[in-house]
Amino acid sequence: MLSISDYQLDGATLKLAKVRVSRARSMLWNLEDLFGRIAEEASDKDAVLEMIEDYKRWDWDRDKKTAADEIQGIRSDLAEIAADAVS
Repeated sequence: MLSISDYQLDGATLKLAKVRVSRARSMLWNLEDLFGRIAEEASDKDAVLEMIEDYKRWDWDRDKKTAADEIQGIRSDLAEIAADAVS
């Protein structure tokens, strides 16, 4: 019989929520930075497109990978909690 305490479940849920909020803030900060750089530095459409491509290549892909890695870590933690509850 699987037995996970409310405390363990609440803790895991809170941890996952905090990670998602942190990742969302980071992604929004990076987008704000991109828009700021475009407003200050872009002289034409090609410059804007180049900045967006750089952002996608460096910041967006990194943010997505970091978020996926953190969420996978939390899933592993949840699997450990479930395994402990079964044994």
